[in-house]
Amino acid sequence: MKILVLAAVFLLGSANGGGCSDPNHIGVQEFGSIVGRVIDAKTTIPISNALVSVGSLYTATTDNQGAFILKTIPVGDQTVSAS
Repeated sequence: MKILVLAAVFLLGSANGGGCSDPNHIGVQEFGSIVGRVIDAKTTIPISNALVSVGSLYTATTDNQGAFILKTIPVGDQTVSAS
């Protein structure tokens, strides 16, 4: 079965306005959330209980509508997979 992951990335700034403005500051990591839905590519029916992950540290399970939220994901290029 082919699945399609529809996701959007939302960057959530920290309380100090989104991070340090000093480009030489070391140790600051920005995080965001990935929000999306997993649907069957042919029928577009939502897939419930699918495991969605970014690497092995960040995982979520879809709800009855195929929706998921992955929180506290490091900002940058990420590969999202569903099974």
